Amino acid sequence: MISLTLTGELEERLKAAADETDTTAPEIVARAVEHYLELREVRLNSARAAAAEADKGYFVSQAKMHAWMDSWGTAVELPMPEADITPGKPRA
Repeated sequence: MISLTLTGELEERLKAAADETDTTAPEIVARAVEHYLELREVRLNSARAAAAEADKGYFVSQAKMHAWMDSWGTAVELPMPEADITPGKPRA
């Protein structure tokens, strides 16, 4: 069991939402917490996956990235660049 204290305005908004949706304030709070935790897990998993990918050592150089982005909206848009910084390859 967890208890929490809400500000007057937030408590009133929660009560109004419960009345409008024919549910209870604790049900709304429980759904909100569940939603928050799910989003947090998605963000954390995405960050972990990105970190694992970065640990592989394959990157697109700033020059290639800028050239690609500068081509956006032009008659000759470049394809998304491939990694030109790789493990064991000296940087230019």
